[in-house]
Amino acid sequence: MDANAALAETLRLLGPRLDAARCSWTVIASAAVALHTGHAAGVGDLDVLLDEAGAAAAFAALGLPLTTGAGTDRFRSRLFGTWHGGPLAVELFAGFELCSSGHWQEVRVEERLEVEFQGVRAYVPSQAELAAMLLRFGREKDRARAAMLSASGRFPSRSGSV
Repeated sequence: MDANAALAETLRLLGPRLDAARCSWTVIASAAVALHTGHAAGVGDLDVLLDEAGAAAAFAALGLPLTTGAGTDRFRSRLFGTWHGGPLAVELFAGFELCSSGHWQEVRVEERLEVEFQGVRAYVPSQAELAAMLLRFGREKDRARAAMLSASGRFPSRSGSV
């Protein structure tokens, strides 16, 4: 299965479960870049940001225990789980935070867009917001992902266009 098909199939299996749980969910990081650009090569998993209010229902809908995230010195999440129900693993975060200059700041999505990828609906931050988020993450791989969005900036994603 090619990378685009794996991403689409994972979303096809995941999205309806999260929607049925009435949880607001947004794909971030490399998979979100792929949803904006149409190219999933190199995407090894999906990172999905959940709203905390709906997280318990989302975890239950996916058959996952409600687990407190362990975190690192740079990232932490109040709730964290990994779902293996599709071709790609899905890492789910609720209450996701980034440590910047010694202070923890919640990572939020202000401009959540609905996009279509190979006939499957998903939600992502706008290109500008995603690029800013990746740059805030500060890792080399995230800077490279942000640059991919800049290179595709003349082709902004719109519902149904990706």
